Amino acid sequence: MRKFLLSFFLLMAIGLNAKDYKVSTALEFVKALGSNRTIIVEGVINLSDVLENGDLCKELGMEAAEYDIDTKSMLIRNYETDGHMLTLNKVKNLTIKGKDGATILISPRYAYPLSFLKCKGIKLINFTAGHTDEGYCTGGVLEFKQCEDIEIDRCDLFGCGIEGITATNTKNLVCKKSIIRDCSYSIMELLNCANMTFEDCDFYRCREFTMISIMDCTNSNFTRCRISQNEGTLFGLDNSEITLNECEIHHIGKIGNINLKKYPTTKFYNDNDDLEGRGFGPTGRSNMKANKEASEDGYKGAGSDCECGEEEEEWISENVAENHRAAFGSALEDYWGETQISLPQSEGTPNIFNLTLAFCKQWMGNDGDPRKILVEYATGKRTMKVDTEETSNVTGTKAFYEDDCSITYNLKKGWLSSNNSDLSRNLEAGVWNRNNGHKLLIVVLEQLMGGMSSRCYCYDYDPTTRKLRPLPDLKKLIEMKHIGAIQLPRRGKDIYLNSNVESPSENIVFKWNGYSFSVKK
Repeated sequence: MRKFLLSFFLLMAIGLNAKDYKVSTALEFVKALGSNRTIIVEGVINLSDVLENGDLCKELGMEAAEYDIDTKSMLIRNYETDGHMLTLNKVKNLTIKGKDGATILISPRYAYPLSFLKCKGIKLINFTAGHTDEGYCTGGVLEFKQCEDIEIDRCDLFGCGIEGITATNTKNLVCKKSIIRDCSYSIMELLNCANMTFEDCDFYRCREFTMISIMDCTNSNFTRCRISQNEGTLFGLDNSEITLNECEIHHIGKIGNINLKKYPTTKFYNDNDDLEGRGFGPTGRSNMKANKEASEDGYKGAGSDCECGEEEEEWISENVAENHRAAFGSALEDYWGETQISLPQSEGTPNIFNLTLAFCKQWMGNDGDPRKILVEYATGKRTMKVDTEETSNVTGTKAFYEDDCSITYNLKKGWLSSNNSDLSRNLEAGVWNRNNGHKLLIVVLEQLMGGMSSRCYCYDYDPTTRKLRPLPDLKKLIEMKHIGAIQLPRRGKDIYLNSNVESPSENIVFKWNGYSFSVKK
């Protein structure tokens, strides 16, 4: 009885403190943000109207902060290459509800329109969210990190965002009667989440990579959902189980690592049919759809004629793959994705050196190849001198050289380099500690002369099996069909991709999220 009364009075207190805010501009929206309240959105608002005004953001109390740093600020404003992004931090019991036709936009292609960090009791109801149409995109639509008790009801999440929902270390999320469409990459990515439920949702016209990527998640459920007109692999499940109840799937590509026969109530059709709508998504949604397909008055607004996928195709080089095979052999590219690598017990505790060595032993290469140079050095077949200049200013770094070859590594910081300057071929490797107790190993092989090529090979290391398991989707994401250099970190944890096509000075950044990477720039 005491528990009941305590809960009753607690709910009453929350109800008494709750407030309703009606907003129709970005400034009104940002000012209204906070805990224990409902924000009612009317019309179309672009958060960049506020976020790109530095003085105004300072007046509103916004601070810049990294995701892995605990901050007291409720509003976090970070720069994401072509503009700023807003993250709500430690907000509780917030409802954002739209009137007919309500839309929340953001202009930067590398930012999320709405991002939540360590939030609880968030309700997103009856609005459209996405980016303005500015071409190639690498930011998703909704992002949740370390959140719980999330409800998404009758929302329309559209591309050019790379994916509709990105959730990491989040639990108790319910998405119902909502739409995820036209994303340049996938439908959703769930990492280390629990109790994720999708009911009566439509997912369609997303373009590339794994559509529904679920890693280290428990209790992910899809009920009466329809999946259609998507390209790429449909499901990518990693240490996760899902349920499909009364779903309808239309797909002509790869299904992924799931056996649809286990779900007898789910119907599968090997076609690419355009399905008739079911009345889901926000009320007043038709105008946004018209803008996407080009409205009669000629206005090209958010979501109209998105060129995300098309621009990416223009960046493909016909020669990169050939250059790479000529430099490092065809067997690696053809078979690495289906070959697991074991780390012998004799190697002891896994580190950047012995994990990279295991990769190099599996895929040795010819004489002068940086992989073979590392193997020969490790097995005593190659004698190298200590390079005191490389190690003088960096604690823990070991460096060795012989003629035109060099090896440098730092066990504590988790990076390694093996180079042959005469052949202009390099190996760079990095290791990250994942939040599930595993390690992530990435090896980059570069050919710098005679046709530039840079390719990466990504692995999950399981300490219980001592095996390196290939991660083809991560490889594809990082390479992004660009021509350029993949720069692994020696300080920090983020990866940089330098493109020398279209925008030579533009870097794309892969931000480390504790398990994998999110494209930020």
